[in-house]
Amino acid sequence: MANIRTLISSFGALERGFRADDLKLCFLWYDEVMFETVRHDDEDAELTRLINGDELSRSELHTISDVIVPVTRRISKDLAKKITAMDIRGFPRWGENYENYTYPSPQTPEQYAHNQLLRKIKREWGTIEDIGVEHAEGRARVAVDAVSLWRDVNLEVPCMLQANNDEKSAIEAVCLFNAPPTTNIVPYKLFEISIPSLEHVPWSEIVRIKRQGNFGNMRESLHRIVESSNEDLELARKLLSDSEQIATSEIIDRYRPNIKSALAEALWSNIPNIPFVNPIGVYFGAKNVHAEKRKKQTFDWYYLLRDIRTAANMHKCDA
Repeated sequence: MANIRTLISSFGALERGFRADDLKLCFLWYDEVMFETVRHDDEDAELTRLINGDELSRSELHTISDVIVPVTRRISKDLAKKITAMDIRGFPRWGENYENYTYPSPQTPEQYAHNQLLRKIKREWGTIEDIGVEHAEGRARVAVDAVSLWRDVNLEVPCMLQANNDEKSAIEAVCLFNAPPTTNIVPYKLFEISIPSLEHVPWSEIVRIKRQGNFGNMRESLHRIVESSNEDLELARKLLSDSEQIATSEIIDRYRPNIKSALAEALWSNIPNIPFVNPIGVYFGAKNVHAEKRKKQTFDWYYLLRDIRTAANMHKCDA
């Protein structure tokens, strides 16, 4: 199976809420999290800032850096040169007194999205005047640039964009003008709404869960649930809850203590045998190993969700 990747823009990574919570979810869910670097000469420092400077062992840092990587390490040199080039673009100004700051006739998806972002910002602020125009233009530009970055990277390395609110609005606008890269983010959204905030969970605990859990198995389970719901997120949430209840009941029934069976196995396994190996004991041992493997395959996703929730709730109480 191909690696599942996501991309984080430099602007999205600046949000403290994202670094404290969402980045940990991305680390657990995806095989690889690519981030746009602000300082291309110091990528290690960028990673340290992303994880909020938590004190971690060298082994833990190595595990994190295997998953969270600069996007420039996964794309061609030509594309890396393009996205790291100095931006010399200006902003549109037109009208008798240059009072208008939108693109009068958008020719590209980016120009159309830029206008839509400015309208969104104006609705939020009520009005855009004086120095606020430059602030609004800058905010719109970085959101649209994030979508453009995603489009270019996605051509070389298929990935999703872990978008903030402005970037989501830019994606919607680009979609209206011209279809963006096709992705399926619903399974991740189902995972996201099924897990409490990880803000207070230390990175060392996040790394432990990542190392021990089979996230490929969990992704497949959530994908199946999403497909069953026809990508209706609320229905998928209900189906996931139902699946967890069924798994709980099955675990209780399947592993109900059976004293008679256990006693019989113990007696048969201890019958003396020549020369050294008791084949009945080997049979029951292999049977138990097979049962444990089957249990892992069937319920791994269930235990993994429980482990993540337990960590979130435990550290929330400690905060």
